[in-house]
Amino acid sequence: MNKIVDWGRRVAALLSAVLGLYSLAMLVFPLAISKRLDGAMALAVISVGVMAWLPPLVCAWGILKVRAWAYVLAMMTTALAVPDLVFGGFRGMRATAVGGCLIVAWLLLPPVRGEYWRRERVA
Repeated sequence: MNKIVDWGRRVAALLSAVLGLYSLAMLVFPLAISKRLDGAMALAVISVGVMAWLPPLVCAWGILKVRAWAYVLAMMTTALAVPDLVFGGFRGMRATAVGGCLIVAWLLLPPVRGEYWRRERVA
């Protein structure tokens, strides 16, 4: 395995896990502070929140284990950060957009693409 792929997958998995934990924190802390949410509203917020934090954490595990499904899932979940960074400008630049763009940039490197798809065919 190439050093770019080997070390990059660790960094990409760490970034993906941090993005997932950040999304989880943004869900839990407002719910803990706000006491005005009734049962149905709290359930709706939690169900939408699960869609925000669960895929990045699953991607982190899959990237670390070099799974082809993780490559596709990571591209789908983090590719949304690219327009946010491009059209949001530097004023609206968020850490999540920068982290997502770094993961997308790493995933698009030819050795990384080749390693993910080669492993899928061999294993």
